Amino acid sequence: MIKVSVIIPIYGVEQYIERCATSLFEQTLDNVEFIFVNDCTKDKSIENLKKVIEKYPKRKNYIQIINHNENFGLPTARRTGLGYVHGEYVAHCDSDDWLEPNAYETLYNEAIKNEADLVWCDYYRSDGKNKKLVSTMKQPKLMQGPVWNKLIKASLYKEDIIFPTANKAEDGALLTQLSYYSQKRTYVPRPLYYYFINPASICSVVSEDACLKKMNQEIDNVLLREKFLKKHGIYDENINHVLRWKMLCRKNLIPILSNRKYYKLWKSTFPEIDKYYLLSSSINIRMKIAYILIRLRLERVFNTIVDKWA
Repeated sequence: MIKVSVIIPIYGVEQYIERCATSLFEQTLDNVEFIFVNDCTKDKSIENLKKVIEKYPKRKNYIQIINHNENFGLPTARRTGLGYVHGEYVAHCDSDDWLEPNAYETLYNEAIKNEADLVWCDYYRSDGKNKKLVSTMKQPKLMQGPVWNKLIKASLYKEDIIFPTANKAEDGALLTQLSYYSQKRTYVPRPLYYYFINPASICSVVSEDACLKKMNQEIDNVLLREKFLKKHGIYDENINHVLRWKMLCRKNLIPILSNRKYYKLWKSTFPEIDKYYLLSSSINIRMKIAYILIRLRLERVFNTIVDKWA
């Protein structure tokens, strides 16, 4: 029986795939399958991956490499991988990240012990040299954040899930739905995953085009979440989350707000949320202060504050 199926999209990671694959193949948990989805990468990522695979002959029968014929993006690559899953639980790993050797064993044992549909852990943010602990203990009923520090029961993916296609905030769009269907969740208070801050990724690039692209992608995923909440009759009870998601869409424009046309775009993006920020009791004081600062064009101060709750 396959205990955990790990889905790893591959694109443009020739510098990092060896570190990632090595940490996967050295996991202490047995009966793990690894599903690498080649999203039509143009570099030597797959070549380098195959070199690592040769070093772990015992893992070969548990490794699949699925090839896209064109580049579809991260969310679609993850969805492709789900079509090849045989495991009881599904894990996602980004191909420039890495894990502690006992990560999946720890998470799987915790899931089995608690009969949980979903289990998650803390993680490190790392540039490859330094690391910063990120605690994820406090989670709302509809979970936020990344999918890669979690094990999720494979059967949940067979529910009526709307799969995101836009790259920005796609994890949250998926987790909102999966956590809705999960009956029991459990938390491991240990950092088992290393999230790599890649300077070449879209999240690290600051330019007009990049900022606009990130905002538009995030808008797509906010609308997806809204659709799901309304379909299941839980929109009103989660309005505070919706307001926060919409405000974070606007955050993508912060680096270019000095340009008046982008400030106008900031104001016109989800304008329906404005009245809630000063009047709603569901919005905390930090968020209200951040909103006032941006209205006063003090975007640098806003950025400092909002990073603490983003």
